[in-house]
Amino acid sequence: LPSDSPEFPLWEYYYRCRLLQDYISGMTDLYAWDEYRRLMAVEQ
Repeated sequence: LPSDSPEFPLWEYYYRCRLLQDYISGMTDLYAWDEYRRLMAVEQ
C-alpha cells in the first residue's frame, strides 16, 4: 500500500494496534503489572 494512499493512516493504525496487542499478550501477569506500574509512574 503506497504511503500516499487515502487508506494508509487506517492501515498504519491497525498494524500499530496489532503490535501493541502482540506485545501485551506475550507478557506474564507479573511482568504486565510491573510494566504498568513503571509506565504510570506508580513506583518511583
